[in-house]
Amino acid sequence: MSISSLKLKFILAFAAIIATAAIAFFILLLLINGENWHSEIINISGRQRMLSQKIALLSLELASTDDKNQKNQLHGDLKSSISAMRSSHNDLVHGIGAHHYLGHRLEVMDEIYFEEPHFLDKMTADFLRDATTLSNQAGKIKPDNKNLQTILQSAPKLLISLDVVVKHHQLMSEQDLSTLSRIIILFFAVITAISFLSYLYIVSPTLSRVRNDAMKLEKQNKKLGQLSTMDELTNIENRRGFNDYMIKEWDRAKRSKKPLSIIMMDIDYFKKYNDKLGHPAGDECLASIAALLKSTFRRPGDFIARYGGEEFISVLPDTDLDGAKKLAENLRKGVEGLYIVHPDSTVSEVVTISLGVATSTKNSSTFEALIKTADNELYVAKEKGRNRVRSTYDDKI
Repeated sequence: MSISSLKLKFILAFAAIIATAAIAFFILLLLINGENWHSEIINISGRQRMLSQKIALLSLELASTDDKNQKNQLHGDLKSSISAMRSSHNDLVHGIGAHHYLGHRLEVMDEIYFEEPHFLDKMTADFLRDATTLSNQAGKIKPDNKNLQTILQSAPKLLISLDVVVKHHQLMSEQDLSTLSRIIILFFAVITAISFLSYLYIVSPTLSRVRNDAMKLEKQNKKLGQLSTMDELTNIENRRGFNDYMIKEWDRAKRSKKPLSIIMMDIDYFKKYNDKLGHPAGDECLASIAALLKSTFRRPGDFIARYGGEEFISVLPDTDLDGAKKLAENLRKGVEGLYIVHPDSTVSEVVTISLGVATSTKNSSTFEALIKTADNELYVAKEKGRNRVRSTYDDKI
C-alpha cells in the first residue's frame, strides 16, 4: 500500500473522526440548551405555583383584617403578586414556554393551556381577573365575597395543572439525558485514540455540566415537592402533607393491627390574641408553638402538622389512648410553659391550647372518622373550659 494511499486514508479517517466529533459536540450543546430550557420552564412554573398560593393567602388576609394600614399594604402586595404572575404566565404561554428550544411550537403545551381537561390559560386568566377585581375593591371585603371564593377554589386547581407542566418537562429532560447517554456510548465505540482526546477535552466537561444540571433539577424538584406540603409560616407540614402521611399510616396500622392515635389541638382564643396584638404577633405565636410541638415529638414515626389557622394535628403510630393522652398533656403543659402573654384570654394570663385525643380500634372504619372523633373531643374540651385534654372515653376532664 503506497504512502499516498495511506495518507489519503488517514486524511479521510481523520476527517470522519473530526466530523463525528463535531456532530457529537453540536448535539451535546443542543442537549445542554435543552436542560437549561427545561430548568427555566420548571422554575417559572414553580414561581407560578408559589404566586398563586400567595395571591390566595393575601386575598384571604384582606378579607380578615379591618386595619386600614394593613389593608393598604395587602392591596399593594396583592397587586404586585398579580403583576408578577401575569408576567410569568405570558412567558409560559407566548414566550419561552410556548416553543421548544429548537424553535418549533410545542403541541403538548397547547393542549395543556388551551384544551381539556386543563384549560390552564383560561383558568389562570380567570384567576388573575378575580384577584385584580378583589384588589381594586374598596371597603370591607366579606369572607363570602364571590371573587374571594373563586380565588380560593381555583388555587388548588392551578397547582394541579402547573404540576402537569412541570412533570412534562421533567419527562422531556429525562429523555434528553437518556439520548445523551446513548450518544456517548456510540461515539466511544467508534473513536479510538483521538476519541479519547475528544472525550478528555470535549465530552468530559460537557458531562460534568449535564450532571450538575441534573443535580440542580433534582434539588429543584425536591424543593417543589416540599413547598407543596410545608407550611411556610411554621416550617412544619401543612394539611396536604398531613393527609398524605395519614393515608400511609392508616393503611400500615390496619395491616399490623396496631393502634393509631390522633391529637387535634387548637390555640385558645387565638382570634382575640390576633385582634389585640396584631397579625405579626399572631404569626410569631404560631411559629413558637409549632416549634415547641415539633420538638416534643421524638419518635421517628410521630408527625405534627398545621391543620389550618390556629389548629394543629398530630399522628402517633403504634400509640394507645393512654400514651396519646399522656403526650397530649405534655403538649398542653409545654405550650403553657412558653409563657406567651395573652391579654384577652379568659382561661389564663398566657397562651394555652385545648386538645382532643382519639385512638383507632378494631371497629374503626376510616381515618376520616378517627379525625372527626378527635375534633369532637377538642370541641368538648373547649366547651368545658379550654386549656385541657379530652379523649374518647373520658367521663370528665
